[in-house]
Amino acid sequence: MMSHYNYTITLSYRYANNTSWHNVSIAPADYFDDEYLDEGETPNLDSAVNIDDELEYLQLHKIPLDNLVATKFDIRSTVSLERELSLTTFWNSGNNKVVEVTQTNSKGDVIRSETILTIEPLEPSKGVRIIRFGRDKEELILKMDWICIDNPDGSETETSIPLS
Repeated sequence: MMSHYNYTITLSYRYANNTSWHNVSIAPADYFDDEYLDEGETPNLDSAVNIDDELEYLQLHKIPLDNLVATKFDIRSTVSLERELSLTTFWNSGNNKVVEVTQTNSKGDVIRSETILTIEPLEPSKGVRIIRFGRDKEELILKMDWICIDNPDGSETETSIPLS
């Protein structure tokens, strides 16, 4: 592990009918993508990452995904004490999920809060719909509504839904 990584990264997961969380430690060097850092730059919570899907990390660690109902991705700076916590709940055999992302500063104040809903259409393998919300104090603000359709030729068609 390189010395400029001052983060602890824990991915927790829970299965259906089980209240216990299981934990996997992710090495910061495996999480952050150094290719996008300038010479001498240290990663931060907004830096590019190698993989941004918690399920891919679980698969890399050979964790079975059957009956998975929730994950927690906890990234903490050991220097600035900033933190990003992503809580994900899965349903419909893992095809649908809601993710709540919260970033806090060193004082514990929330500096970013988002809720992201990913829903698979009723017809299997036709694509997904992603709806992203931000939070302004106590109000959810719609930030994105996007549909990605899988075409028969293997390509994808992406459509943004107007927000107004």
